[in-house]
This record gives sequence, structure tokens and C-alpha cells, in this order.
Amino acid sequence: MTIFNFFGQYGSIAYGELAAFSLLYSIPVIVLYVIVSKGIGGSFATAGALKG
Repeated sequence: MTIFNFFGQYGSIAYGELAAFSLLYSIPVIVLYVIVSKGIGGSFATAGALKG
């Protein structure tokens, strides 16, 4: 419903507000990804690897 509010009458779109809204909602996802990736430390990526 919130995204619908960025679309005005006659097909006009508030691009600046839509971009700011998207950025605000993507920041927590990026922060969580960085925290989790540092915590794992790449152990899953090399868990089954064989040195050849």
C-alpha cells in the first residue's frame, strides 16, 4: 500500500521519494548480510573442498 502512494494521478511517479524509500528499506538487509558474512567467515564456502 505504501508503494502505491508514490504513484500519483495520470501516471506520474515521485521518483525521488520512491528511491529514498527503497534505500531506507534496503539498508537493514545489507547490514544484516555484512554481520552474518563476517560471523560465518567463509566456512560454508570451503566446507567440503578438497585440496588437490
